[in-house]
This record gives sequence, C-alpha cells and structure tokens, in this order.
Amino acid sequence: MKAGKYPVDQETWLIKAVREVLPPSMKLMVDANCGMKSFHETKELMKHLEHMEVTWLEEPFAPNAYEMYEELCKTNPKIPIAAGENAENLDEFKRLIDAGVSIIQPELSRCGGFELVPDLINLAKQHNVSLTPHVWGSGVLYSAALQFYSLLDQEDPLLFECPFVKDPIRDDCFYNFRVDGGMIHCPQKPGLGVEINEELFDRFLVNHI
Repeated sequence: MKAGKYPVDQETWLIKAVREVLPPSMKLMVDANCGMKSFHETKELMKHLEHMEVTWLEEPFAPNAYEMYEELCKTNPKIPIAAGENAENLDEFKRLIDAGVSIIQPELSRCGGFELVPDLINLAKQHNVSLTPHVWGSGVLYSAALQFYSLLDQEDPLLFECPFVKDPIRDDCFYNFRVDGGMIHCPQKPGLGVEINEELFDRFLVNHI
C-alpha cells in the first residue's frame, strides 16, 4: 500500500487498519514512492511499522539519497528497506546495497533490460540481498519481468507487483496473465511469451502531426 502523503499519525492509522483486516498469512508492503517529507518523519513511521508485521518499506527517499538510506538502515534495522526501481546502472545498485538496502528492485525498462540481469543476480548473491524485479506498464513489460523472475534461483516465492485495476492496454491487447491461488504463471511462448493483438491495440494509437 502507498504511504508518504499524510502525517505520520494518519499514515500509521491507515496501515494498521489494512493490516488488521488482512489474514495473518498475507504479506503487507508499504511503498512511499520517494514521498517521505523528512528523515525524522520516516524514522517515526518505521517505529510504528515494527509492530505491524510489515514486510518492507519501499523507497522512502529519492533514489540518490544514499546517505539518508544509510542512516535509516543503521538506526532502524528491523524493517527491511526496498529500493532500486529508479536505478539506471550497476553502480547505483551497489551504492544502495552499501547504504544498507536489503531488497533491490530493478526495473527492466529503466536499468538497461536483460543485459544487466546476470550482473544483478551475481551482485545480489555476493551481498546476500534479495532481488525482486519491479514492473509497471504494458503487457510486454509484465511478460519481460516474469521471464526475469524465472531466471532467479530463490527458495521463497517472489513477490510480483500486479495491480488488479482494469488496464485495457495490458489486459486486452497482450497475453492475459493467469493467477491461480496467489501464484502467477510465466508465459511459455517463444521470446518474451507475449503476443500483441494489433487490432485492439490500434484503438489506443494517436496520430501526431
């Protein structure tokens, strides 16, 4: 769920309300989208998250605020910090890890695509951090991220960010993603496993002069 928009007391109330209605077996992650207003505010929020079984806090600060990430990870190591969806090269992922980020989230459309994947996998193993690809966009990008997941050798099931709001460009124009019992199936067709329905896709094209 999102955070970072309201005062800490209100954010805490909202997160607690969601946690209480979820079954204990369901994980809850909090994504601040770089929206925390200060280091002090973030530290206060994390004190409350400790008692809510939150799996991680994602991107409380700007992508390059390495010193703030480092200070936060030192002062409150109980809640893992996730970041990296805005990282564009291996050095930026290394700096996040050095700062104490324990879950890195590469976004294939931003970090250079599959070319960087072997280095990212090795980097995560060397530093004993989790690697969970970030994905948001079209059916092509969703399929690419699922193929990325299939390359990862991790014992625990990986978390896949898949919003269930209606998205015709993703749901109608591309491969329909199948979810069974909380598990999402990886496309099995050649390439990325995705096919574009060009007739449906044409409805969303706009000609510019």
